Amino acid sequence: MTLQFSSAAMKAMGYKKFTEAEAISASFSSITIYQAQGISLETDNTEISSGTIAGVDYRLAISSSINAACSALLQDIFTNNEEKWKTDNNCQGPFVLIQIGPTPEHRCANGHIATEEDGSLTTYDCFPTVRTELAQLEFRALPPLISALTCVFNEDTRYVVFKKITNTFFGKTSSGIVVHDTLIKMHGEMYASYKIENQQLAEKLNLAKNLASTLNPKASRFFALGLAERDQLKKFLYFFLALEIETHAVFGRIDHDNKIKELLDDNSSSMKTLIQIQVIGLKNIYDKFVWCATCAWPKLSDSDISEFKLLKKERDSIAHGSSSEPPPGIASRTEKLAHKVLWLSK
Repeated sequence: MTLQFSSAAMKAMGYKKFTEAEAISASFSSITIYQAQGISLETDNTEISSGTIAGVDYRLAISSSINAACSALLQDIFTNNEEKWKTDNNCQGPFVLIQIGPTPEHRCANGHIATEEDGSLTTYDCFPTVRTELAQLEFRALPPLISALTCVFNEDTRYVVFKKITNTFFGKTSSGIVVHDTLIKMHGEMYASYKIENQQLAEKLNLAKNLASTLNPKASRFFALGLAERDQLKKFLYFFLALEIETHAVFGRIDHDNKIKELLDDNSSSMKTLIQIQVIGLKNIYDKFVWCATCAWPKLSDSDISEFKLLKKERDSIAHGSSSEPPPGIASRTEKLAHKVLWLSK
């Protein structure tokens, strides 16, 4: 949630209002900082590279000093106290700085602004579209760049990883004045509690004890990983893996012959044989899920089956590269269905 402050509060923070006559135009760039873990560089060595990837122009600098890398890219230092910055961010060099941009000029004709001692300008949420534009450019350029760096620097007996430390963006006016657009956000979570009586508590603990001993270890491991994860993409994939593993396991335990006989009691033996061949040959996870719902999870509804089909479609979109982020809220929906399936599989 973005916080909105009163004029008095903005004034207290050092901002003043500006008008159309004081409009600001600036082009913006983002800087993403990575720590290169697994390599060391010669002292005072800074290398610069640049190019275009996925239609996005970038510049890259690598150095043992973040200030040296930033100076090579922007002719400016990143922090006044590099050692304190490294301690605060729990990192050491070498550092890789990747600059995306600059964007076309963006103009703002009203808002709040502060002039800093070094002559730079700080605005408060005056360029919201810049964040979106740069995020889209980073989304296209950073993954292939980091993947390529990882592949190139790793060797058979040496492991190198590029760990993201932070990301920032800044602008420059046509006259060279630096513009920093700040924004204060707040994140919160809310939940409701229900009261459990002592007897209910004891019963639930006993149920949990029995269920824990029967759960599929692999499925429960991914379910637990999903519960602990904050990233929504990883959360969704962990819960779907739990669903997928449990479906395969339950499908493998079903006595298909007897289930077919129960379902087709009035049909000919040739029909039963045909359906048996079809069932045993099922490969698609959705088809297996439907069969498990029919044979092992009778309490699953048609809407649950439709939900699994939708979840599989989203997972396939990510796996095939046509999507990179799950829709909002789908991780919790996957968790809900995984919880139901694990409980019914006991």
